[in-house]
Amino acid sequence: MKRWQFFNDIVLIVLGAMFFTGCGSGLQPGIGGLWGSGGSGGSGASSALTGQIVFVNSSTGRYQLYLTSADGKTVRRLTEGDWHDYRPAFSPDGKKIVFASTRDSNSGQLYTINADGSNPTRLTNGAWSDSGPSFFANGKKIVFESTRDTGDVPQIYTMNMDGSEVMRITFGTQRDFNPALSPDGKVIIFARGEEEAAQLYAIHTDGTGLTALTSSVGANKNPSFSPDGKAIVFESSRTGNYQIYAMGTDGAGVKRLTNDAWPDYNPSFSPDGKTLIFMSGRSEGFQLYRMATDGSNLALLVTFPGNSSDPRWSVPSL
Repeated sequence: MKRWQFFNDIVLIVLGAMFFTGCGSGLQPGIGGLWGSGGSGGSGASSALTGQIVFVNSSTGRYQLYLTSADGKTVRRLTEGDWHDYRPAFSPDGKKIVFASTRDSNSGQLYTINADGSNPTRLTNGAWSDSGPSFFANGKKIVFESTRDTGDVPQIYTMNMDGSEVMRITFGTQRDFNPALSPDGKVIIFARGEEEAAQLYAIHTDGTGLTALTSSVGANKNPSFSPDGKAIVFESSRTGNYQIYAMGTDGAGVKRLTNDAWPDYNPSFSPDGKTLIFMSGRSEGFQLYRMATDGSNLALLVTFPGNSSDPRWSVPSL
């Protein structure tokens, strides 16, 4: 895997904060052990926080997947091994998680597990790097980024869950990464450019209609659609420090949601569209926070050893 892409995938911008060597939890993947109290469990951004959140943590010295309740009170480890697991996303029914992993090769490949951590299944197998997967609404197809045709310049692809019908969506000369799929499965929003000079673009899932959404200084990355498909949240360094922003799906109405002296990354919506979760450097290491979609009611979600990143919410019925 190319060094730049691994750093992008794990979303840890501060290089000195990488690869903690603390001891493991002793929990085994998929057995349901709980790590006691997570976050404050107090009043949050939404009156009814439901579902669960999958995220990545580095406390064992390797990036592994964990699951927390939406109120942050319990945390469970899902994967364990001498490799890195990252960029997780839930299936629409909340029963599976798709993610990238280096478990079988130095280059990242795509895998699924059940939401309890069981039944790891490899989806891609190549000398290239695949990452950033997420499900279509029918649960039978995914969008992802890959270097399979370009050497070290990732582009956006879709494929069926059995690995068939791989379709290349973008054909740019720059890096295309961080794909986010609209709820209706018709539009992909992604970042294009270098790590610190990327802009957001939209394209139809058939590869037509490429449209630039941002043109600011700095970088705009990690977009996420609202459940109703009407808004996007993303991280941007347009003011010098990465902060969380929202805008319409046409790029209009940009609104800054965080305004801090520390970096904020990786925003995504709750299933009801009322709450955002994101990672922030405002406490020791990078921790997960939640807030209302207007930026109010900020609350610490989980306090955890090492760095936590890539949070994604499941449907409430999980």
